[in-house]
This record gives sequence, C-alpha cells and structure tokens, in this order.
Amino acid sequence: MSFIMDTFNYICPRPVIRLFVAYFMWISMHYFAAHLYTRVCTPWSLQGFIMSPILVPAPHCEGLRWVVYYGAVRIHSMWLLLGGYLVSSVEQFIPQTQCKEKTVNINDD
Repeated sequence: MSFIMDTFNYICPRPVIRLFVAYFMWISMHYFAAHLYTRVCTPWSLQGFIMSPILVPAPHCEGLRWVVYYGAVRIHSMWLLLGGYLVSSVEQFIPQTQCKEKTVNINDD
C-alpha cells in the first residue's frame, strides 16, 4: 500500500493536483462501473432478464454496485466541499453591515 501512495505522491506532488486526480479517478470509476454493471449484470435481453436473479448477487456485480454507490457518494461529497470552500472564499469579499438592534415593548398601548 505504501508503494501505491509513494507513487501517487511522486506523480502528484501538490495537494490541489492530488484532489483533481482523486476526483477524476472517482468520476472515471463511477462512470465505467455504471456502464459495465448494466452490460454484465443486467443485460437487456430475455436471457438477461432470466439470468439477472443469478447474476445480481455475484461477487463481480456486488463490487460494481459498490463502486457505483460509493463513487456517487464521493462525487457528491466533493461537490459539497467545493461549494463550502467557494462560499467561504466569497464571504470575505462581502462587506459587513452594521445592524442596530431594535427593542420592541409589548406592553406599549
């Protein structure tokens, strides 16, 4: 495992580049797994319909479903992270207005 991480750190020395590479990898894996799942595990034919109860619980189909599901979760999380970063970056350019608090007396007639 350390060999893979060392190679990844050598190829992508900067943290921002690492984020883009990781994002691209998750998108690619999600895309290919989704298309491969429909082709391999649930083929669009009468034979595929009959074989789907046997193929769906197979290990390779479960692995593809795992990649599709967690790929979507990771992509969603990365969008939320990017949105939070952009909101916090833009927030510093918005001028702070001074608000005066109003006090309201309920017993005034």
